[in-house]
Amino acid sequence: MKKNAARKILGITALTDRGLTYTIGDVALEVGAVIACIIEFGVKEGRDDDRKRLPTELFVEIKTVPGFLSKETFDDVDRPGRRITISYWADMDALRNWMRNAAHVRAIGLGRREIFSHYNIKIAAMERETDWVAPAPSMA
Repeated sequence: MKKNAARKILGITALTDRGLTYTIGDVALEVGAVIACIIEFGVKEGRDDDRKRLPTELFVEIKTVPGFLSKETFDDVDRPGRRITISYWADMDALRNWMRNAAHVRAIGLGRREIFSHYNIKIAAMERETDWVAPAPSMA
């Protein structure tokens, strides 16, 4: 990792030569390169309510996994029906523990049988993050 790398302007994360520091409330967690798990998926016709319910139930469980940092899901505006979920992990061991979690394993089986039309999973090490915020307009 490069020294003196970008620092997040809003104070949520800082990237240093030792890795990333996540600050959540009063707790600072230093980690190496953050792992991103990127899942692109489609939902079988008529199963969108189930697709929405499944992650809601799992979110309670995922928060208990040491090393889980955050998750976000998007609808692809360029390809209707395509969704993308990105979860962030402190390291590969944390992600592996989630992949072995009993509730998650059951959800994967249910998703394959009943909900998802397809999915593709990519795992990446995030080595740098840069944020930029436009300066506030001056009042002249």
